[in-house]
Amino acid sequence: MKNEKELNDIPESLQIYKRLINFTKDGVFSYTFDQGEIIFANQGLADILGLDCGPRDLIGEKAEDVIEYIRESKSMRGKLEKEGQIYNHEYNFKTLSGENKWVLHNSFLREENSKKVVEVLIRDITYQKRMEKKILFNQFVLDHMSNPVFWITPEGKIDYVNQAAVNVLDYSKEELLNSAIFDIDDNFFKTDWADRWEEIEKEKTMLFETVYKTKSGKVFPVEATVNYVCYNHSKHLCVVVRNLTERQRVETALRRSEEEKSLILDSLSEFVAYYDSKLSLLWVNKAVSEVVGEPASRLIGLSWDQVWQKLNLEIDSHPVKNVLLTGKFHKKEVTSRDGRSWLIRAYPVKSIEDRIVGIVEVALDISQRKSSEHQRQLNLVRTRRILEETVGALAATSERRDPYTAGHQRRVAQLACAIARELGFSRHRLEGIRMAANIHDVGKVYVPAEILSKPTTLTQLEFSIIQTHPQIGYDILKEIEFPWPIAKIVLQHHEKLDGSGYPNGITTNNILSGAKILTVSDVVEAMASHRPYRASLGIKAALEEIEKGKGVVYDSEAVEVCVNLFKRKKFKFG
Repeated sequence: MKNEKELNDIPESLQIYKRLINFTKDGVFSYTFDQGEIIFANQGLADILGLDCGPRDLIGEKAEDVIEYIRESKSMRGKLEKEGQIYNHEYNFKTLSGENKWVLHNSFLREENSKKVVEVLIRDITYQKRMEKKILFNQFVLDHMSNPVFWITPEGKIDYVNQAAVNVLDYSKEELLNSAIFDIDDNFFKTDWADRWEEIEKEKTMLFETVYKTKSGKVFPVEATVNYVCYNHSKHLCVVVRNLTERQRVETALRRSEEEKSLILDSLSEFVAYYDSKLSLLWVNKAVSEVVGEPASRLIGLSWDQVWQKLNLEIDSHPVKNVLLTGKFHKKEVTSRDGRSWLIRAYPVKSIEDRIVGIVEVALDISQRKSSEHQRQLNLVRTRRILEETVGALAATSERRDPYTAGHQRRVAQLACAIARELGFSRHRLEGIRMAANIHDVGKVYVPAEILSKPTTLTQLEFSIIQTHPQIGYDILKEIEFPWPIAKIVLQHHEKLDGSGYPNGITTNNILSGAKILTVSDVVEAMASHRPYRASLGIKAALEEIEKGKGVVYDSEAVEVCVNLFKRKKFKFG
């Protein structure tokens, strides 16, 4: 370090200024123009540069070694030579410790003892630049917000508006800046503005709904968030506005929807109740109130079991409780103490997080339906019994006409049901097969008895008479309202897949599945039994006959199942 010039080398009149310079936070220093050597520096400079040393330690240092921007600013030297000064220039540089700083630079060139000296005053504006950046960012955000923003003075004048406010209110920015809040807010009046300001200043922040007015006079609802701001003794209200027009439209639509929903639910005969997650009643429709005999207001808050106790019902495994335990839909039929039957359904209401927040219960009094269903079942049983008796009577009639084939229809029914069961027929279809088989030869009542019991081979004419029995059977049965196609099965039980059967010679796709099974069963039973004109041919011959005609004359599945029944499952006629 070179020696600092002593304080007493400076004229007495200037010493007081030097002392003042040492107290300022601005950086003040001098350096020689030609060599760039620092000849004076104050503490403010050391602080700005972030140095641990004092100003005396800077004396004799090169200015460009200590302050980066002096070295890098090529125009600085030329400007000083040409103009003799640099005024309010901003520079960004890194200190020796690597910190980024901004300074406001002022300097001038003077001569002292035939030597050019540069006097410099620098002010640290780093914080100011950061604040400016923050302000610019905030300004950008405010200017690009979709919600209108206003800054209001204590007098109610509008001091700032963003573009959204201009767009919404249809004023120009200049018009708004020359207006007051009373001009656009229908709930703010100049006469009571001072009281409103005092209230907001005290609360610091407020949220309220009001009505704004556009330039054309159109009014619309808004929600205003008002914040009191005081900075550098400047007071403002920052008002952020949200247009409530759409929200009110949605709320109106939702309210109307709720009213319509309540009207619909109140018109239902079903009980509808809504419980919270603790199973306390929140809402019921009129049907519940009418049956319980109490207004909804007296039911709200009751638990689900208290509600049902009023309906003479006490159950442990209630669907509402089960929904709360499992989170899934539940239903149950129960009977109350007064004999009424109820179908109770419970549905979970879940939040976005899939938590149960409520349970909807729908209960229907099904007592009448259960009674009707019971009566229907009784009628069905009665009808079925009548049908059974009718079929039995018809079967008995046909077998009296042909005593040699007594039991034939019953045995055919036995085999046909066994085949249908193996093929997976439902219980209902099996019942139809059984009934059809039991009366499949009912048409023989119109065939002369001497032909039926003739011990010798039939003539062509006699056989043609026999062949009429399926059609006669159909004509007898077609008017009876069976729940199965009995008449058609009887009509088709002598039809063959290749069209060689009778009475109509129809083929595969036109023959009912029940008739195909009946055909196979009829052939096997007939061949295995005695006839007036021949002895029994036996089961073996019967099975060989249907296997020979499998897929051509007889249905393949029916044949395979029939053969399997006799050969593997040891089926026998009872």
